[in-house]
Amino acid sequence: ILDRAESPSGQAQARERDEMLEQALRQLSEHHRQALLLHTWEGLTFAEVGERLSCSAEAARKVWGRAAEELAKRLGDAL
Repeated sequence: ILDRAESPSGQAQARERDEMLEQALRQLSEHHRQALLLHTWEGLTFAEVGERLSCSAEAARKVWGRAAEELAKRLGDAL
């Protein structure tokens, strides 16, 4: 999300980071992406994520962990 108070170069860097994140998210499997977005961005508990993904809370936590690892690997040091 861009901060309008940033300099033009800061805004360009923020856009580039956002694009890299979006691209990395698109490369995840749908299951991993959903777990990551539901828990991290929407703030759902693992029990709630599990309900949405039709699995247990523990399984949702594990899927989220694998998704977070995969995302970090895809992003590398870019962010």
